[in-house]
Amino acid sequence: MATKKPEASSALADIEAHAGSIRSQLNVPKQNEVFRAAVEAGYLTALADGEVDADERKAMVHAIELLSEGAVIEWETENLLDECAARAEKEGAPARMTAVGKALAELGHADVGIFFAAVIARASKGNRQEGGPTR
Repeated sequence: MATKKPEASSALADIEAHAGSIRSQLNVPKQNEVFRAAVEAGYLTALADGEVDADERKAMVHAIELLSEGAVIEWETENLLDECAARAEKEGAPARMTAVGKALAELGHADVGIFFAAVIARASKGNRQEGGPTR
């Protein structure tokens, strides 16, 4: 596994700087559904190289904690990510990508999912196994 790049901490710093604005985007009807779908979009982004490594998971946990302002506690965050992993394993990542995209579109907040996925992609850049696909 490659070492974590400085850009990862920069991406998380961006979340911290813009957390209030992002939270306001999440303050919508069906907020829990939007949040869950956005987290799964981020999880599937991290999974794009075939695995979610410890640094990627740490970035997701940190982002979820920042964006939920403590409303999602650590064990719930871990459970949420475990649920994402179980769905991806059971149904396959491509099927989950389609389902998450449809859910976010139906909820009218695809932008939130795309943003969260982009943050995770940026935070995990360079964290892939030697010989694995690039993002």
